[in-house]
Amino acid sequence: MKITVKDQMPTEWYAVREEALADYLKGEAAKMEKWAKENASSPQGTKEHIQEGGRTKWIDQTRIARDSLTGGFEKTDKGFLIYIGQGVKYGKALEEANDGAYAICGPTLKHHIPEIKAMIKRIFQ
Repeated sequence: MKITVKDQMPTEWYAVREEALADYLKGEAAKMEKWAKENASSPQGTKEHIQEGGRTKWIDQTRIARDSLTGGFEKTDKGFLIYIGQGVKYGKALEEANDGAYAICGPTLKHHIPEIKAMIKRIFQ
C-alpha cells in the first residue's frame, strides 16, 4: 500500500505526525506478518489441509513458506510503504495457483488495510 501525504501543514505538525505514522506502521507490519503466518491456508478438499477453528490452514511440510512470510514498512521519498511478502521462490505460485486458494498476502492486506486507512486519517486530522 502506498501512502502519500501532501505537506500543506506546518513543518513541526507534520514531523510529529509523520513519526507517529512510522511507529504505527511498524506495529501494523508486525501484526500483518503474525496474522499471515496464523492464517495461511490450503484449499478445501485436498489432503494438504486441516480444519482449525473454522479456518482451513496450510499443512507445512517444512515450515519454510510460512516462516518466510514477512511484514514490513519503509519510508520512501513519496511517503511510506507497508507490505507483506513471500520469502520463498515459489511464493508467487502459492499466491496465484488454484485461483488463489493458497494466497495469503492479498487476504492479509484486505483484512488490515481498512483499519490502517482509518488510522492514517485520524493521525493527520
